[in-house]
Amino acid sequence: MKQSHLPAFSIGVLCALAAFLWSFDRLPQEFVGQETSKVPSLIPSPTPSPTPTPLQIDPQLQTIVDKQVADLKAAGFDPAQQGVWIESNRGTFAGFQPHQPLAVASLTKLATTLAALQTWSPDYQFYTRVFTQGTIANGTLNGDLIIQGGADPFYVWESGILLGNRLSQLGIEKVTGRLIIQGRFLMNFERDPALAGEFFRQALNVDLWPGEALYQYETNLPPDTPQPRITIAGETIVSAANTPPPGATLLVEQPSLPLIQLLKQMNNYSNNVMAQLFADLIGGANTLREAVIQVAQVPANEVNFSNGSGLGHENQISPQGTCQVIKAIDRTLVPQGFSVSDIMPISQRDPGTLSYRKLLPGVTAKTGTLWDVSTLAGVLAAVDQPVATFDQGNILCFAILNRGANIDFFYGFQEQFVGELKTYLQQKS
Repeated sequence: MKQSHLPAFSIGVLCALAAFLWSFDRLPQEFVGQETSKVPSLIPSPTPSPTPTPLQIDPQLQTIVDKQVADLKAAGFDPAQQGVWIESNRGTFAGFQPHQPLAVASLTKLATTLAALQTWSPDYQFYTRVFTQGTIANGTLNGDLIIQGGADPFYVWESGILLGNRLSQLGIEKVTGRLIIQGRFLMNFERDPALAGEFFRQALNVDLWPGEALYQYETNLPPDTPQPRITIAGETIVSAANTPPPGATLLVEQPSLPLIQLLKQMNNYSNNVMAQLFADLIGGANTLREAVIQVAQVPANEVNFSNGSGLGHENQISPQGTCQVIKAIDRTLVPQGFSVSDIMPISQRDPGTLSYRKLLPGVTAKTGTLWDVSTLAGVLAAVDQPVATFDQGNILCFAILNRGANIDFFYGFQEQFVGELKTYLQQKS
C-alpha cells in the first residue's frame, strides 16, 4: 500500500519542520547552482571501530536465551530460522545462532542509517530550490516556475504550503507559464516526479487542496498560517535537466529538516520510501553492505542486502552483526552530541511502529516485519529511560530475529523476552 503521508507527528518535530521551512535563505553560497542529484559518496575514512574486547559468556543470560529458544521450538517454530544475540557493555554475552545471517526485514534501515551517517553530518540538509526565467509584475509571474528537487525525503503537504506562502510574499499570485520539475523531487513520499509535481501544484493553491492537505494544514501548522492561492496556467513538465536554464533567477531555497531528524522519522515509522531514497543517494545496497562490513566490522558472510528498506527476505544480517551495527551508530553519534535514541524509536514515547508494541518504557528499539518475519533490536538500560550511550551505565544490546507464520505470537514473545532482560539488568545493578 502506498504511503501518502506519515501519521501524526510529534509537536516538537512539526515545530522544527515549520521553523526550518521558513529559514529559506541560510544555504551556504557554495551550494548555489550545484546539481542536486549529486551527493557525497561514502566517506573514504569511515568512523573506525575499536579493537573488539573479548567477550565472556554469561551463564545466567544464556539460560534466559536457551529458555526462549526452547519456547519457540515448543510452539512449533523451526529453530534454524531463529536467532538471538544479547551483549552487555560489561563484556558479557549470550546467543543462539549468533553468526547465522537471517532475514531482518526493516532492521535493514539500521544499515541505511549507519551509511547515511557516514555520508552526511547529522545537521546536513537537503534543499529544494525554485527558479524562473520570467518576470514578476502586478502579482503575475510571466514565465515558467522551475522546481529543482534536492532529494528532500520529507517534503510533504506542509512543505509545499509554506513554500507557496513564501512565493506569495514575493508578489506571485499567478504563473502564466508551466510548472517544470527538475532533479530528485518527491512529495508526500511519491517518487514519480510528475505526480509529485501535481501535489506541489495543489499545495500552492488552497482551492485545489484535497482533504488530506487541509487536514495536515489544520493539524500540523500554526493556526495563523496563511493559505496560499497561486494559480499555474501551464502544464506540469518533468525535465531531464538537473540544473536551471542559463539566466534563471533563484526565487527560493527551502531546506529540509536536519539529517538526524529525518533518520528519526524514517525509523519511527519504518518509512520504506525514505529508506530507499537514502540508499539510492548513497550508492545502493552494495554501499550499505560495505558500510556494515567496514564500519561495524560485521563479517562479509553475515550480511547481504537487496535494498535499503528491508522489503524481501534477501536482506539479511546475523544477530550479532545487528548489534554491531547499532553500536557503530552509537560510536558515530556520541562524539557529535547524539545517541542511538536520537535516531531509533523509544517505547511509550515516540509515535510510530512502537506505538503498537507492549514494550517497557524507555526501550530504544527498531522493529522489522514481513508476512513471516518479525524482528526486534535495540538497547535497554536498567532504568526506564532512553540510553544515552552504549558505553555508560548497565546496558544491553539485543537482537531477536524470528521467522514463521505467526507474527502476533512473535510480538508477544519478543515483548516478554525484553521484559526478562530488563529484570536481569535490574538484578545486576
